Amino acid sequence: MTTLKEKQMQIIIGRDSEDTKKYGSAGTINIGRHIVGTGEDSHFTTPVLMDILRPHLIVLCGKRGCVTKDTEIITDKGIKKIVDFDEKSDKVRSFDLKTGELLWKPSELIKYKINKNEDLVKIDYDKGSITATLEHPLLVSNGDKFVWKNVSEIIESDKLLSSHKELVNINKISYVSGIDEVYDLSVPDTHSFIANDVISHNSGKSYSIGVFVEEMLKLPDEYRKNLCSVIIDTQGIFWTMKQGNEKDVVALNNIELKPQGFPINIYVPEGQSNTFRKAGVDFDDVFSISADELTGDDWLSIFELKATETIGILLQRAVSICRKKGQYSLDDLINVIKEQEGFSSEKLALENMFEVARNWGIFGQSKMPKLLDNGKASVIDVSLTSQNVRALLISIICRKIFGERTIARRKEELAETEGIFIKKTPVCWILIDEAHNFISSSEKPASQDILLRIIREGRQPGIGLLLATQRPEKLNQDALAQSDLLISHMLTAKSDIDSLRAIMQTYMLFDITKYLVDLPKMKGVAIVLDDNSERIYSVYIRPRQSWHAGSSPVAKL
Repeated sequence: MTTLKEKQMQIIIGRDSEDTKKYGSAGTINIGRHIVGTGEDSHFTTPVLMDILRPHLIVLCGKRGCVTKDTEIITDKGIKKIVDFDEKSDKVRSFDLKTGELLWKPSELIKYKINKNEDLVKIDYDKGSITATLEHPLLVSNGDKFVWKNVSEIIESDKLLSSHKELVNINKISYVSGIDEVYDLSVPDTHSFIANDVISHNSGKSYSIGVFVEEMLKLPDEYRKNLCSVIIDTQGIFWTMKQGNEKDVVALNNIELKPQGFPINIYVPEGQSNTFRKAGVDFDDVFSISADELTGDDWLSIFELKATETIGILLQRAVSICRKKGQYSLDDLINVIKEQEGFSSEKLALENMFEVARNWGIFGQSKMPKLLDNGKASVIDVSLTSQNVRALLISIICRKIFGERTIARRKEELAETEGIFIKKTPVCWILIDEAHNFISSSEKPASQDILLRIIREGRQPGIGLLLATQRPEKLNQDALAQSDLLISHMLTAKSDIDSLRAIMQTYMLFDITKYLVDLPKMKGVAIVLDDNSERIYSVYIRPRQSWHAGSSPVAKL
C-alpha cells in the first residue's frame, strides 16, 4: 500500500485521477525524474512513473544529430558539400557497420533551422575537422571494435574511423555557436554517411525505447506476466540489451540503479541469419513468412505498382487465383502468372520481381515465433531488409497481433460474464523505431492501414503502441492527434515544432517552444504531454541499465 508521503513524492503519467486513486503506483514503470526549474537553474526531483496497466498510444520524438552546411560528403558524382547534395540523382557513400562494407546509397537531404545561441561541437582531427549538433554520432574506435558516440561524449583520447578504414587522431574539441542552419542525410538501411572523411551516423530515439522495455521486464510478476512487448528494430541495436551498461555506471548509481542485462528474445529473418552471424550479432532464433500471408495490396505496395495498370491487374489476378486454392508459395504464384494468356512483357517483369523477392531473406520454412507470450520481450530485427520490405513485415506482424488480441479479448469478456477463469493472453506493447517510415503523412507504406487501425481501435482489444520518430512532421497526423502521451526530446526544426504545435492541448499555458527552450542542455531531457492527467512535465529520462548498441561495440573490421 502506497503511503500518502510516497504518493506526494512521485508523479504518475498516463493514468487519470480515478485510476490513480484506485491503483496508486501499482503497475507503473519508472522512466526518470521530474525536472524543476528552467535552463541552468533546473534540478531533478521526484520519480516519474508511467502507467502500463492500460494500453496507450505514445509518440516519442526528438531532435536529430546534424552537421553544418560546409561539411563535405562523398557522392557518386564526386566530393560535394552536404548543402549541394541532389537527392534526386546523387548517391552518398555509406558504411555498413555489420559487414564493414562501403556502399553507394540513395538519401534524403534534410535541413533544419536552429537557434544561433545553440552550442555545437567542433572536433579537430588529423587532416580535418567536423562541426555538429551535440547528439550527432560518429564512429569511434574501442580496441578491435567500434562504437557510435554522440559528439558531446567524444573525448580527445578517442580515435575516429576514416572512409579508408584508418584510425584518425583527435587533436582538439571545442564548442562553437552562431550557426542558424544544420543538415542531415536520411540514409536507408545503413543509417550512415562519410562526413569530412569520417564515418557519421543518423541519430535516433531508440535509447528511450530501451528504457521502457527494461522497466516492463522489471515489473513484479503479477503485472509482468500479463504483458508482452514486441520491438521492431530498424537499426540492429537491441540485441545488446542482454548485457549490462557498465559505461554509465556512475549515472546509474546516482539514481540508485545498477548495470543489468535483460532476458529479451532476438529474432532475425531466416535468409539473413548467416549475415548476422558473421557480424557477431547474438540472436535466439529465425523467422520467415509465407507468400500466402500477403494480400494483393501488399504485393502492389512492395513492388510499387498501381492497381489500375496492366501489370498490377495481372498481379492481383494471380494472387486471387492462388488464394482460392488455399496455401501457396512463391513458386505457385510464379506458375500461375506464367499460365495467364497474353501479358507477355508484364509476365516477364512480374516473374523477375518475384525472383528478386526470393533474395529478401524473409520467405522460408521457419514460422513466426509466438509473440503474445506472457512476460516476454521480443525483438524483430529488420535492419538488413529494405524499407518497403520492412513495412511489409510490420504489416504482417501487426495484423497477427491485432487478430490474436481481438479474439483473446472476446474470450476474456465472455469468461468474465460467466465467472470462469482462463489463462489470459497478455496485453501487447508494440514499439516501433523510425515510425514515420511506416505510418506516414505523405506516403502509404504497406504498414500504414494496420497501424492506423491499431491507433483507432487497438486499445480496446489490449494493444499499446509506442511510435518513435526523429521527424514528427513526417508522422501521420492521426498518430499525433490521437496520442495520449507525447514525449518530446529537444526539437529545433521549425517543421517538427509546428507539427507538435498543431496538436497543442488547452491545458498548455504557453507555446510548446517555451517548454522545449526551458529544458536544461543535457542528454536525456524531454517534455511530456499527458492527456490523461491534462498536465505537462519536464522529465529526465533515466540512463539505460542495459548496453545500448547505438553507442556500443557492434562490429569487427
